[in-house]
Amino acid sequence: DILNNMGVIYQRKGLIDKAIDVYSQAIDMGSKWSSPYVNLGTVYLGKGDPLTALKWFKMAIKIDPYDAVALANAGFAYSDMEDYTNAIEMHKTALLIKPSYRTAHYGLGIAYEGIKDYRMAIYHWQEYIRMAPKEDGWRRDAERHIRRLSKGIGYEKRRR
Repeated sequence: DILNNMGVIYQRKGLIDKAIDVYSQAIDMGSKWSSPYVNLGTVYLGKGDPLTALKWFKMAIKIDPYDAVALANAGFAYSDMEDYTNAIEMHKTALLIKPSYRTAHYGLGIAYEGIKDYRMAIYHWQEYIRMAPKEDGWRRDAERHIRRLSKGIGYEKRRR
């Protein structure tokens, strides 16, 4: 756990290679927690390698099938690979485990938009905004998605 925490610090400071090293050390030492697996997957997702990220998220889910973060992050990896069906499944499972996990709504917005189900995408973007604090960094992005998608399907016209 100390190694995992060190990895988080390195990751936050932008020292990605050091973060990978200490997460890997935690895993090699037989960590019984899903955290270093999730964190390592998150690093690879950030590096634009969703396939490697997904490998680590799946290992985390195997260790803790109720890890909503691992499930949602697997959903983001699937979306990055344009496998929106599996992305939706992962995000929905994360919400079943933790209904207040707004990040899964954000992921569902991406995935539903990916399959062109714009009404469901808008719904999940709205849920994300409803749950997110005003200063949340992704909130503006979700609002932009809603505006763009609403214009495309005439949603705003029907609401007036």
